[in-house]
Amino acid sequence: MTYRKFIAAAVAATTAVVPMFSSRQAAFAKTKPQSEYPSWIPTDFESALEFSNTYGTTRVEDEFLCVVFRRGYDTSVQEGIFLQYLPYEVHYDQSGMRRVSAESYPSKEKLGKDDLILDVYVFSALNQGTFSITLKSPYDERGSVLHNGETKYTFDIADNFQVAETDDFSWLPDCKKEYEEFVKKNGRLSVKDNYIVFCLDQSAGTAFSWEPKDYEYEKNLKYLGSYNCSEVTPEPLDGGEINSIEVYKGIKDGDAAVEWNYIPALGKYEDGKDKITADCTVFDDAKSVLLAGQTRITVLDKDTGKPFFDDILANHPFSFGMDIRIGDMYTGPVFRIEKNPEYDGGDLAKLFYTADEFNFICDDQPEITKFDNGALDLVFKTKLNITGDANKDGSLGVADVVLLQKWLLNQRIDGYFDWKAADLCTDNKLDIFDLVMLRKKLVEADISVSEEAAPVLVVTTEATWRGRQDILIYDENGAAYHVNISDGKAFYGPYDAPYIEEDAELIKFGRDGWYEVLESIITKPESRYYDKFMDEGTLSLTKQMSKETVKYSEEKWLESMPHWLDGSTMSIYLVNRTEDEAHFAKLATLLASDSCLDNEQVQDYVRELLKKDYVDYPELDSEFENFLKYSTKN
Repeated sequence: MTYRKFIAAAVAATTAVVPMFSSRQAAFAKTKPQSEYPSWIPTDFESALEFSNTYGTTRVEDEFLCVVFRRGYDTSVQEGIFLQYLPYEVHYDQSGMRRVSAESYPSKEKLGKDDLILDVYVFSALNQGTFSITLKSPYDERGSVLHNGETKYTFDIADNFQVAETDDFSWLPDCKKEYEEFVKKNGRLSVKDNYIVFCLDQSAGTAFSWEPKDYEYEKNLKYLGSYNCSEVTPEPLDGGEINSIEVYKGIKDGDAAVEWNYIPALGKYEDGKDKITADCTVFDDAKSVLLAGQTRITVLDKDTGKPFFDDILANHPFSFGMDIRIGDMYTGPVFRIEKNPEYDGGDLAKLFYTADEFNFICDDQPEITKFDNGALDLVFKTKLNITGDANKDGSLGVADVVLLQKWLLNQRIDGYFDWKAADLCTDNKLDIFDLVMLRKKLVEADISVSEEAAPVLVVTTEATWRGRQDILIYDENGAAYHVNISDGKAFYGPYDAPYIEEDAELIKFGRDGWYEVLESIITKPESRYYDKFMDEGTLSLTKQMSKETVKYSEEKWLESMPHWLDGSTMSIYLVNRTEDEAHFAKLATLLASDSCLDNEQVQDYVRELLKKDYVDYPELDSEFENFLKYSTKN
C-alpha cells in the first residue's frame, strides 16, 4: 500500500504537461489495451471510486503505478466565472516510467453540481532511475485552496523494475481506509521525525467543528496544511463522518504547543466537547519533534552510524531490558524494537524521570537526551546478533552454509530454512555476501580446530604445463580446505570469494616440504571450504587408510589407454605423518589419463569419494566404472 499526500513540494523540471480543460469529453485516449493491465487497475468509474477509497491517490504494484485524481463538477467556484471542471495541470517526467494510459471516468453521463470525475493515469517502469508526477491547481479536488497549488509525488525505479514511492509525505493517509489504519497504529496525535499529525473526526451536518485554539507555536512550528480523508461517494451524503488530518513541521529548536478544540460554530473554546493538545519540543536542528512524556528509541549500526531499516528490524528485532526500582519494589520490562525509530507514549519516560534507580540491561548502553517537557530520546549503537543458524538445530555449523548455498543456487531444500537467520548482512535479502559472512563466522568459530587437525586426503587437479593446480584437502575432522594456484598466485577458500596471496608455487608430492605446505594451507582460516564436509563413515575409513600409506604406495596399478586429450588430470592422495617422516600414496588418477591401484579396498574407496562428490568433479563415477572394466594390470 502506498500512502500519500496533499502538502506542497517544489516542482522539478518536467518533460510532459497534460492540461485539463472545461470539456465534457474524456481528456485522454487509451494507449494500451486495458486487458493487459493488472486486475487492480481501475477501468471504469466504480472501480476507480473503490481504488480512491482504498488506496487514496497512488498505488504501486506489479511494476505499474496507478494515480487517481478526483475532480468535482461545479459551476460556481469563482463568482462570475463558469467552470464545468475544477482546472488543474498534471506534469510528469517520463525518464523512468512511461505512460500507458490516461482515462477520465465521470460519475454520470450528464453532470451536475457536486458530481464527481475520476482521472486515472497508468504508468509502467521503463528504466532504473526516478520518476515524478505533479498536480498543479489553484484548487484541490474538493475545491479548497492549496497553499501554493502544487502536490508532488516522486518514485524510485530499481534495476529489477520495482517501483517505490519516495516523496516526503508518502507515509500520510489520503483516504478513509488508510486514515483508519493510521489512527489505529499511531493514535489521534502522533509525530514522525519533525512532523506532528492531528487526526480529527467529526460528524457531518452538525454545528460542531475542529478549530485551532491559537497560533503561539509559530516561532518553532510551521503549519503545512490539511487533507480530507473522508469516504468519497458519487453523490454527497446526508450526514456521515468527516475524517481529516492537520500537519505541522518543526522549523526551530525549542518548546511549542498546538491545541485543536471541537467547538460549536458560534461557541467559545471553553464550550468544546473535545480537545487534542500537542505539547512538544523541537530539537536536533529542527529535524526531530517529541511530545510531552514521549520516548523515541533509535537503533544505529555501530560500525556505520546509520539507522537500521524498518524491514531489517522487523526480521531481526533489537531488544533491551530495564531494571527499574521504586522504593523496595522493582520491575524489569523488555522492549522489543521492530521499527526505527520507535516511539513510546507509555510510562517509559515517566519511570525514567521518577524512579529511585533506573538501569538499562543490554550490552550497548544508550545515549540519553532529556527534555523539559518530560520527553526522552534514546540512541542505541549496536550490532544485530544474526545467528546464522538457518536450519534451526540450535547451533551454527557447516549444514547452515550448505543450506544457504542450495537456496542461492535455487536447489531443492529438504527441511526447515530460516532465511532471516542467514541474513548476516542485515539488508533483508539473501545473496553471495551473506554466504561470505556466514563462512567467516564459521572460520572464527573453528580456527582452533584448523590449527590442531592433520591432513589425511588430498585431491589435486592440475595442468602443469600451464602452471595451474587446484587442491582440495580434508583433515582428520572431516573439514575441507581449498586453494587454487595459478600464475604464481594462490586463491584460498571458496571459488566465489577467494583470499589471494602472491608468490605461490605448485605442490609436488615427494619434494622436500610438501607435507608442511599442506599443513600451512589448513591452518589458514581463509582456506576453509564449507561446501564440503566429510561424513563420519567416510571420514573413519579415510583416517584408517591414511595410516597405511606406505602399504598402498607399493601396490600394483591398473591402467588404460590414454585419452589423448590435452587437458587436466585429477589425482587422489592419502597422506600421513609418522614420528620419522611424512608419507603419501597416490590412489588414482582420472580425466586425461586413467589409472588406479590394483586393490579392491582402494577401488571401493574411490567409488565412495566419487559417488558422494568429495572430489569436486561431478559425474566421474560412471567413467571410473568404465575404466575398471577395460583396464589392464601393470
